[in-house]
Amino acid sequence: MSDSKNTRAKINSIKRVVILALLALVATNLFCYNTGDYRTKWGGNFEDISLWECYNGSGWINATQLPSSPFANTIYISAQNIAMHTSMIIEGGLVITGTLQLYSGIEVIINKYANCEIGAIQIYSASKLINNGEVKTGNSNSSIVVMDGGTLENNGLISASDASQSCQVTVNSNGKITFGSQGSITGNCSFTANYESTIATSNPDGFYSTGNKGSVQVYTRYYNSTGNYIFNGTVHQQTGNFNPTPTSYTVNDIIFDNPAGVTLTNPITVVSTMELLEGDINYESQLQGVDGFYSPDVKKTVIPKNGTLMYNFLADLQPFQNNGEFVTLKWFLKGNFNGAKKVTFYWDENEDDNCNWNIHNFPKVYLSNSDKPLNTIWNPAHPEEISFIAHNFSNAKENLYYFMGKERDDTLLVIIISFIATHSGVSTVKITWATQSEINIRGYYIYRSTQADLNTAINLNYLIPATNSSQLQIYTYTDQVPANNIYYYWLEVVDWDGYNSFYGPAIVEVDDNGNQTPPLSVKAGFYSFSPNPFDSRTKIFYGIPSRSHVLMQVYNIKGQYVRTLVNEIKDSGNFDLFWDGRDENGNLLANGNYILHLVASGNSWTKKITILH
Repeated sequence: MSDSKNTRAKINSIKRVVILALLALVATNLFCYNTGDYRTKWGGNFEDISLWECYNGSGWINATQLPSSPFANTIYISAQNIAMHTSMIIEGGLVITGTLQLYSGIEVIINKYANCEIGAIQIYSASKLINNGEVKTGNSNSSIVVMDGGTLENNGLISASDASQSCQVTVNSNGKITFGSQGSITGNCSFTANYESTIATSNPDGFYSTGNKGSVQVYTRYYNSTGNYIFNGTVHQQTGNFNPTPTSYTVNDIIFDNPAGVTLTNPITVVSTMELLEGDINYESQLQGVDGFYSPDVKKTVIPKNGTLMYNFLADLQPFQNNGEFVTLKWFLKGNFNGAKKVTFYWDENEDDNCNWNIHNFPKVYLSNSDKPLNTIWNPAHPEEISFIAHNFSNAKENLYYFMGKERDDTLLVIIISFIATHSGVSTVKITWATQSEINIRGYYIYRSTQADLNTAINLNYLIPATNSSQLQIYTYTDQVPANNIYYYWLEVVDWDGYNSFYGPAIVEVDDNGNQTPPLSVKAGFYSFSPNPFDSRTKIFYGIPSRSHVLMQVYNIKGQYVRTLVNEIKDSGNFDLFWDGRDENGNLLANGNYILHLVASGNSWTKKITILH
């Protein structure tokens, strides 16, 4: 009996040991520690080996080596300050109950699938924390502080674990935070951009003061009006409705570095400098108080086609008082430059229909403190670029005006009063044309075809030099052709700047008997406006080379549709019509330049016309 009792006691004892072992195993699994995890024993230097314990699968032991990058397990930072001086990639997890301090120019990268809970992170000068994953709060007082010279690059998510916790993200003076296109701060958190901090975003929605749009989507957010703001996305961005304070809608510097362009959602006043590094800006008169425009030499700033570059951009044609030339572009820069800021203008001559520059006609930039140009700045060796130090006037509060001229219109300075072809023999055609005046005209070419299509015509001659006379001039050319056919002739006029224009066709039928059809003189395209500029109405003269559908439309200088003047089938001939300067809805158009576009007979022509009330 006693033996039986002893046996049962031994069995019970074994059961208790087994149960205790199982409980220990369960307890271990509840903490989710994995072999290779690290934790700190106390505060101190991250690189101090005595600071660390390592989990060996059953318990914690003193570490024999430091956590090494890239770290695939989890690092537990206890409730003390840990100073980190070594760069590291976190691929597993990071749990901070104390404070992690990043020093000495290091870079810590949290990868996409890392599991991170933070108490506090402090990012010091020249150091960077890059979050590509998700960082959640570990307690009710969690915080991320970007110190002077530090950078937080957030390409992932920073959020509160639940409503009972929060996270304070603060960017101090000279600190910087950047947001990738998918990077954001959300939930029960707060965001503060302090004095002279820098905030950059690639998010299409930019920054907002409320709601769940943009890079910052938290309950409390503060943008400082002395801060510097950068929009550097790859798809079109809006700045958002954020309102920096204490001076409403004011920033220190603003940089646009987006090839797809940026639209200002709200008005913004720039205290210091606006930089356009790439793309264009759609601000619709909402960008104010710009003290200067700056573009580094290593970057190219392209003036958008028919667009805007500066505060109060104008594209009006204005005569110069001192030399009679015309201005095509005008920029207005506001503020005190003191000769210290470098201003670089770039433009693409192929993209600007309002400015037809070529190698014979270099652009110029005129500088003034009023609407009257004072002196000229230009670089004939590089006609696509104007670069100079911003000039200073005696009164620092005066504004600077920059004019780009001289405009080159594609209207040739020649008046053709007749162009005819006559059958002067069995196989001979005589082409005759007369000019009332010629200025800067290089000469003439004759083209012939058996079809009423200029694209099928062949050139017949070497250049016939122009006389460039203000008196009546008559020119002739004789062509030998086979009989029994109808021939179409065109006259090409070429000036010394390389521009050209076509007149015709003149039509003649040649037969074996030396007979001919009556000559027909048709001027192709636009050939006159009366008057131009005009106030209430103008008469438009144009020619159609052959029977075809004719479409004549008006566009503004931005390329936006205004009105259709002709939309019908017409026979070959010369025509005219009146235009009253109104749009499709009958509204009077504002002063400025407009483009007439004519399509007929397989060709198209454009001319500029000016309304001046």
